[in-house]
Amino acid sequence: MAKIIVLHPDASKLSSIATKINALNKKSGPFDPIILIGDALPEEEETLSTVRFEPQILCAPGSQSLKYVGDDHRELEGSNISYLGKYGTLTKADGITIAFVTGDEKVLDDEMEQILQDLRGKKVDVLITYQWPYAIANERELFFGNTNIDRIVRQTQPQYHFAVGSNVGKFFERPPFQWSDSLTNTRFISLGEFESGDKWIYAFNINATQELKPPANLTPNPFETEEVTQPKKRVFEEPLADDTSKKIRLRKVVSPENCFFCLSNPKLESHMIISIGEHAYLTIAKGPLTRPTRLMNFSGHCIIIPVAHIPSLDSSYDNKSVVETPLYNEIMRYQVSLVKFFDSFELATVFFQINKADSVHFHIQCFPIPADFLTKFSSVLERKSKYNNEKLIQNTKLMFQKFEDTEDPKYLEFIDSKKDYISFTLFNRSISKQEVYITYIDCSKSLDLQFGRRVLADLLQTPKRIKWDKCKQSRTVEEQETEAFKEKFKSYDFTMEG
Repeated sequence: MAKIIVLHPDASKLSSIATKINALNKKSGPFDPIILIGDALPEEEETLSTVRFEPQILCAPGSQSLKYVGDDHRELEGSNISYLGKYGTLTKADGITIAFVTGDEKVLDDEMEQILQDLRGKKVDVLITYQWPYAIANERELFFGNTNIDRIVRQTQPQYHFAVGSNVGKFFERPPFQWSDSLTNTRFISLGEFESGDKWIYAFNINATQELKPPANLTPNPFETEEVTQPKKRVFEEPLADDTSKKIRLRKVVSPENCFFCLSNPKLESHMIISIGEHAYLTIAKGPLTRPTRLMNFSGHCIIIPVAHIPSLDSSYDNKSVVETPLYNEIMRYQVSLVKFFDSFELATVFFQINKADSVHFHIQCFPIPADFLTKFSSVLERKSKYNNEKLIQNTKLMFQKFEDTEDPKYLEFIDSKKDYISFTLFNRSISKQEVYITYIDCSKSLDLQFGRRVLADLLQTPKRIKWDKCKQSRTVEEQETEAFKEKFKSYDFTMEG
């Protein structure tokens, strides 16, 4: 029997965490091992010299490749913290085997087959990952989760699986489930970060001999159901009025007062709004992907949002073309203004949108980027689409078509088709130098809602900025960015005319 404790620390508060853990170890331990998960280490190794854990500490790999840690297992100087390495297994003297996998998504994508090969045939008692598995995130209707983790979980079938999901984390303990081929029971636990207000520490006893007796609260295995490949949608079923034997799937409605993008929501973060027009408004993005430049002292990542609570552009008209609607025309005015605005900072502009009938509130992301990067956009988009189409079997296929004229009848057919689509629109510092990449999407399949951000992060070579919650700014910084943006945008803002 082993007594194990797993915790999700704040890297800047390791000294105070050590004091708490040392006291807990004396009172309720000894724990062996004590495992740190998430991005648990400070940026500089020297700062660990003040951290004094009494027991040996194992540190699992997080989402960031810390420069002094590297890929291999090593003892960190000035402390008794042992960094486990990029991925692998560790078997304790009592027979408990711990498997650990990096949170770096690029490594997961590039080295997945090697990771699975290294884990093949090994009995795993405790699995540590950074990301949640897709199957459980999807089950909880959360917009994160990584299908590579699903493959690892299916192969290792651990007794315990710990994760964090994001830099702050989220506490969640799922009822156990059993594997049909091994009868092993698995428990999934996600931890919040220290002092986040969420549970950040978890202690438990475990035997190297896997538990075969099913617990009373056993639930269906989410990795052995169709829901793993058929993503769960936020829907409910209701009988048709004329035939109670048939079902129709309806979108769960999010009312304007509860919508993050609606001006009528009393909790709207109005301190981020730049400009409000008649049919749309402009706001800075929370957790911006892009960063300030030599000429521009704010990130520039912004969002164009309809004032009306609509899921897609084509839901805002009846019989006329989208391009004839007041909303579309005002969005175009914002886009032209933004292209000219960012050109004044020697930057190109990329717009990304998801036009989907079951979205909550339609919006368009806007990214100012150095023009030189546009030359590689097509190849990056092709690579990301290929990965989506070949590796993520639960996802809709992405088959982008390129247009250089938005008056092309085939392009207009896309946006007037009443079908779901996503698109990127690129402006190379001039409204006359335009390229549009657009693809239909299958609404019965899953869609990576962060696909646009992934493409831009890859293009800009900033993989650590893929997730918006890793780029969150304080309210003070958000207010400063908004004011700086507004001040510079004044002469381009058509809503201030007349």
